[in-house]
Amino acid sequence: ERNKMSLSRLQMVLWTILILSGFLAVALVNIRLVPPQPEPLSIHIPQELWLLMGISTTSLVGSPLLKSRKQDREPEDTERQRTLGLIAKRGVNMNNVQTNGQVVVNARTEDAGWSDLFSGEETGNAAQLDLGKVQMFYFTVVLVLAYAVALGNALHNSAGLITAFPAVDSGMVTLLGISHAGYLANKAVPHSKTGDT
Repeated sequence: ERNKMSLSRLQMVLWTILILSGFLAVALVNIRLVPPQPEPLSIHIPQELWLLMGISTTSLVGSPLLKSRKQDREPEDTERQRTLGLIAKRGVNMNNVQTNGQVVVNARTEDAGWSDLFSGEETGNAAQLDLGKVQMFYFTVVLVLAYAVALGNALHNSAGLITAFPAVDSGMVTLLGISHAGYLANKAVPHSKTGDT
């Protein structure tokens, strides 16, 4: 509805692709074994990996809820004009940029860009880098790549039936949990002045 790229959606997509493609790869390895194995699809996925998915889902659901409160608030006009002016200096066609309450939105889906993943969303910070988003993106990329390598090594080094995904270190879960807590806390904090202040 904002016609912007979403960091929480990107993260959910990355984890989903990694886990589903990993499951498919392990299942295909197990199915092609000779002699055939009795339960090639009986593959254990660690509880910590489900926790990682749960944390990502929490941000996916929580982010729009936190944003919806800001869409009902009227922005302070001077701050709104200053932010829109800074966005215009980047060469953005301002006919396609609008505000929905305190939230800056694009008029068309074609205006969504990769910079949406790293910039603020409100009339007070939409023209600035959002450090909460930057750190969550960084932690996500590091953890997804690290687990992809671990899963690739498990596939490469397997000599027979693979019965489980690689274990997930509890430190990974903690790191991602802290990252998401910071992301959601930063999203909950108002970054814009209201029209009556």
